[in-house]
Amino acid sequence: MTEVTRHFVANAYVVKDYSVLLIKSRNGQWIPPGGHVEMDELPPYTAARKCREEAGVEIKLQEKAAGEHMKFACTHILLQPDHMEIHDINEHHQHIAFIYFAHFISGSSKTDTTKLRETKWFTTEDLELEIMKDSVKYFAARAIQELAPQAAEQPPVVEAQASSSTPSAPDASAIQTAAAPHKSGIAGKFKGAADALKDKAADAGQKIKKIKDVGKKQKPAEVADVSAGASGESGEGPV
Repeated sequence: MTEVTRHFVANAYVVKDYSVLLIKSRNGQWIPPGGHVEMDELPPYTAARKCREEAGVEIKLQEKAAGEHMKFACTHILLQPDHMEIHDINEHHQHIAFIYFAHFISGSSKTDTTKLRETKWFTTEDLELEIMKDSVKYFAARAIQELAPQAAEQPPVVEAQASSSTPSAPDASAIQTAAAPHKSGIAGKFKGAADALKDKAADAGQKIKKIKDVGKKQKPAEVADVSAGASGESGEGPV
């Protein structure tokens, strides 16, 4: 049985806006900043240190564990990594990696420029076009998906596709046709009310005319009666 030596390493996929930061390794491959966990440090600190040393950036690791800052008598809860994986270095050597997703904070003023690597920010589209390990592409894309502000600020644009299950918006003629019965009903009600008022006005006019006609016919008779009374009184005298 072949004996395999395993070392712990910590890597950070750093996201700024809609891009992820990768560095170029000694053999020319794009990889995340990271390295071996030293004897006196914990994996989260290793990830932050390697980002400062190799990429010249300060970061804030994504916090996923609810009680990462809690301390007990003999226990300290570590920051939960986003993923863990194991990969071969050679047939006798493997790395167990703590993989963290991190937010870019700023450039670092504590960087030893002699340790800096070539760096590049990759968008999701850039990752598809660049030749790199499948695992690096996967974790880099996941980091952008989780940490980029696209979910809240830039919702994805979905192209509309014709589908039998998707109702289409009615055109103007359809709206007018649907509204026509409603409009005609209302107009009919108003016309009916106007006609009724008109008929009532006509009836009132006829009644007024009849009253005037009756008055005209009665006035000469009344005058004659008054005249006759006046002449009778003047003809009477003492006998």
